[in-house]
Amino acid sequence: MHLVRVFSNDRKFKVFVKVSQLAELIDEGRRKLKLPDISYEVYQEDDGTLIDDDAVFDALCEEATSRQQKLGVMLIAEDSTWVAVNSDPGPSPSRSTSESSETTSDSSSLDSVPNCPSNSTRLFPVASVTQFLDPLVEILNSSTHPPKHFPHMRKHAIKETFHAIGNHMILTLKDFGKPTARKLAQAILDYEDKKYSRIFAIDIGDVACDSGLGSFAQQIYAYVQANKGEDNKQKKRRKRVHSDGEEDPDPDGDLLPPPPSKQDCYGCVAFDPPLPEGETADSQEVKRVAAVTMDPLSEEATDLMKITYASQRAEINRGKPMLTNLPKILDRWPLLKCKVILIAHAAILLGKDVSSVWTNAVSKKWESVFKFFKFYWQNPKKSNEEMLNLMQNAEESDMAGRSVVSRCASIFLLITGFMSEKSSALLSTVHALSSDEDVLEAAAGAEGYPLIVVKGDSLIDPDAEYFVVLVGKTAIKASDATEAVLLLLLCYYNFNLCYHPKLQSTLEFFQRCFLDVNPPPEKGNKRSKQRRTVDHVDAKVKSLGLKLKDHSSLWILPTH
Repeated sequence: MHLVRVFSNDRKFKVFVKVSQLAELIDEGRRKLKLPDISYEVYQEDDGTLIDDDAVFDALCEEATSRQQKLGVMLIAEDSTWVAVNSDPGPSPSRSTSESSETTSDSSSLDSVPNCPSNSTRLFPVASVTQFLDPLVEILNSSTHPPKHFPHMRKHAIKETFHAIGNHMILTLKDFGKPTARKLAQAILDYEDKKYSRIFAIDIGDVACDSGLGSFAQQIYAYVQANKGEDNKQKKRRKRVHSDGEEDPDPDGDLLPPPPSKQDCYGCVAFDPPLPEGETADSQEVKRVAAVTMDPLSEEATDLMKITYASQRAEINRGKPMLTNLPKILDRWPLLKCKVILIAHAAILLGKDVSSVWTNAVSKKWESVFKFFKFYWQNPKKSNEEMLNLMQNAEESDMAGRSVVSRCASIFLLITGFMSEKSSALLSTVHALSSDEDVLEAAAGAEGYPLIVVKGDSLIDPDAEYFVVLVGKTAIKASDATEAVLLLLLCYYNFNLCYHPKLQSTLEFFQRCFLDVNPPPEKGNKRSKQRRTVDHVDAKVKSLGLKLKDHSSLWILPTH
C-alpha cells in the first residue's frame, strides 16, 4: 500500500489516500475531494506527467519514499488539461505520456540555480560521514547474512550522508545545482576504491544491477531544494516552443536526453571501430567476397568475419532505416545470418562472452524470478489467470520430464506479462510439422522486427524447435528457448534496431538482468517510444528489479 497526496485541480485542497493501484487511487481521491462521478486520469501534480500504469505508479511511489517524500498527484477529468502551478491564463501546454524520458524523478526537471560557478575541486569532507558508513562496510565484509536490523541501519546512514552533503552544498558551496549533487554523490561512491559503493548498490539476488548513484544524487538534490531557503528559490521556467514545435534546449545539460546520434552505441564497446592495421577498403572487399561462399561453421569463415568486423559495422551503421536496408546488408554479409557468427559479432560489439554471461545469469536467476511471480500473480489484486496457467503448465511439464526446462523458459513470458506488453511481439507459434515457409510466414506480422517462432505448442514446450526470424525472410535456429531469447536480443544489438515499441520494457529488462548491459545514461537508449524512467532506467524495469530484490533478499523476513 502506498500513501499518496491527492490535490484538487485548483490546488486549494489536498488529501492523503492509502492505495495500491491507480483504480483505487481514483476512487478514493474522488470520494475524499467530493469530485463529480466522471472518468479521471492521474497526473503528477508538479509536472503534469500522465501516470497510466500500475507498475509505473509503484515505481514512482517507491522513488518518493526513498527520498522521504510522498508522491503528489492530481485527478484530471478526461476532457480537461493539467495546469502548472504558475501557469499564465490561457491554453495549457499539451500533455504527453512520453515527455522527459531521461528525467530521473519528479523534481529533476527543475532548473539548476547555482549562486556561484561550480568548481569540481571543492570536495566534500568525506571524513564527516565515515562514522555512519564504516559500520555498514564492516558488516558487509564480515557477514554473509547481515543482521535483521541492517536495512534500518543502512537507511539511517544514507539519510545522514545526504543531509551532510546537502548542508555542505547550501552553507559552504552555496551551489544548489543537480550536477554538483551528482558529482558529490559520485565522490562518495568512488571514495577509497569504491569502499562504500555496496551500501548504495541496488541488487537483484546477489548481482548488482544498478550502482544507486542516480537515486543517491536525487536524494541530495531534493534535500538541497527543500532547505536552501526562500531567497535562493527560483520558479520553474517554462521551455520556449518554436512554431515548428521544437523546444529550446534545457540550460541544465545534465537533464537533457542524450542526442539521437548516440542511441545505437548504447552498451557497445566496438560500435564503429577503424579498419585493422594494414587493411584497406579493397582488401576488406576481397575478404567479404571470399566469405560469401564459405561454410559458416568453418574456422576460416570465423577468421574472415572477425577481420572484416569493422567493415560490417560501417555498413550496418550507415544502413538507416535499418528495417528497410537490413535485407541488403544480409545479402552482402550472409554469414551474419548464421548463429555462430551472429554470437561472435555480438561478443566483439559488447565486449563480453555473451553466451556465457546470458546462460550463467539465466541459470542463476530463473528460479528466484519464477518463485516471485508465483507469489505475485496469486495476489488477489494482481491475479492473472493466463500467467497462473502458464506457471502451472510449466511445473507439470517439468515434473513429467524431471527437468527445469519449462519453468526456466516461462520466466520470459512472465516478465512480459508483468510489463503489460504483447507476447505476440516476442514470439509466434506454428504446428510442430510446419514447413520452413510456414515459419517465415508466422513472422509476417512482426513489421520486420526480430521474432521468435516456435514449432510446437508454446515457448515452454520441451520438445519444440525454436527459430529467430529476421525481417521476415531469414530464420536462425536456436538450440532451446533460452538461446532463442538471447539471439532475439542480439539481433536488436547487432543491427542497431530500436526495441519493438510493444516489447521495449521487457527487452530492456532482459538486457540489464540477463545480459548485464547497463550503460550510463549519456550512452542513450534503445527504446522506440519515450517512457517514464527512474534513474535513467525504464520505470517498469526498475519496479520489477526492486520487487525481485525485496522478495529474494535475505534481509527481508518472509511473511508467508
